[in-house]
Amino acid sequence: MQLSAAELAALNAGNSVTMLSPVITQPTPPTPPPASPGSGAVYANGNFYWPGDWSGSNTTLNYKDTVGNAPNEDLSFTSNGPWAYWLPYAPLVGGNPQINLAPFHALQMSLKPTKPNQKWSVNLYKAGDVMIGTISDISVYGSAPVVGQWGVYTVPLSVLNGMGITAEKFLLQDQTGLTGNIFYINNVAFI
Repeated sequence: MQLSAAELAALNAGNSVTMLSPVITQPTPPTPPPASPGSGAVYANGNFYWPGDWSGSNTTLNYKDTVGNAPNEDLSFTSNGPWAYWLPYAPLVGGNPQINLAPFHALQMSLKPTKPNQKWSVNLYKAGDVMIGTISDISVYGSAPVVGQWGVYTVPLSVLNGMGITAEKFLLQDQTGLTGNIFYINNVAFI
């Protein structure tokens, strides 16, 4: 900080000078743009990059949740009946949802359970509701689920028969069978 001539003269004369602290404002980070059809981003920190979901009527989703204590916002999932699921569909290309999976090797997501013995399954679909692969317990591709802790799960596309294909959607399903089960989702992407 540079002093003015009057401030310097006052200091040289033995007088005190009141200095004001500079006001520093942090710029607001820009909102990330929506994912393009070639991007693998699905959801992260309150931003849902895909155009929507076809989740079941027994599922309540909050895409701007703050209870799960992610670094920013997360997606809260509440099952209003057994076997609830999240079913996001890919960006539209020519009017149809599709993502080219050729550049990617895995589907990765962070999950945080609130009940013991949490299990999740993942299914991958191509156009026409054709399921091409399923994993009944994704914890084999990450850490064992621990109540109140985030775990990262990286499911290889090879085990979902998704290598080099164009997919339409994927399904993440609660395998506890519990009504009222809540868990949190963040950082979902094809990588």
